[in-house]
Amino acid sequence: MTETKSVFKTLSEIDVKDHIEKKGNFNYLSWPWAISEVMKNYPDTTYEVKEAEDGGYLFGNPQRGYSVKTSVTIQGRTLGMWLPVMDMRNKSLMKPTSTDENKAVMRCLVKNLAMFGLGLYIYAGEDLPDVEPEKVSEEQVNILKITISNAEKLTGTTLTKYVNDHLNVSNLNNLTVNDYPRAEALVNDLLERAKAKAERTDKEEGTA
Repeated sequence: MTETKSVFKTLSEIDVKDHIEKKGNFNYLSWPWAISEVMKNYPDTTYEVKEAEDGGYLFGNPQRGYSVKTSVTIQGRTLGMWLPVMDMRNKSLMKPTSTDENKAVMRCLVKNLAMFGLGLYIYAGEDLPDVEPEKVSEEQVNILKITISNAEKLTGTTLTKYVNDHLNVSNLNNLTVNDYPRAEALVNDLLERAKAKAERTDKEEGTA
């Protein structure tokens, strides 16, 4: 008599390495593949995305951040999972968009499936203490601030909030070393556009 494998044993033995997507410093299992693979083995699988009181899928607030919740049922057994809505650095988003919400739901669902064994090893070490990323230096922050200030003088508008929102930080001092190239490119672009606009204005006034 052949012994029937458990759901966990069946799914945990599936090789997922060719379906892992790397985003930033983190690995994710492709959600279309994960769902398809589970359905091949267990066609009766069902899942649910939990709804918040407002009818959406976000639980939380702008101070603490947001999370999404799912549950998966395979062969009569239901397991739940929750996942914070995060950016590419796996930091909580305080102002998530609908796109952020959708991505978080699908990642949560994949993590939920991992509770049944599929790709569980991807999450090994997730419970280890977080290592604080290296922050930008004071000199780098000053360079950014000077560039922003020069752009503001040319445009006559305040750009600091725009830059902070675009970089998803409350203060430039919170930027990490890995964030700096993107921040530098952003403020330099703002300054170049401000210069170009100022030159056009000068030419228009000169021909008036």
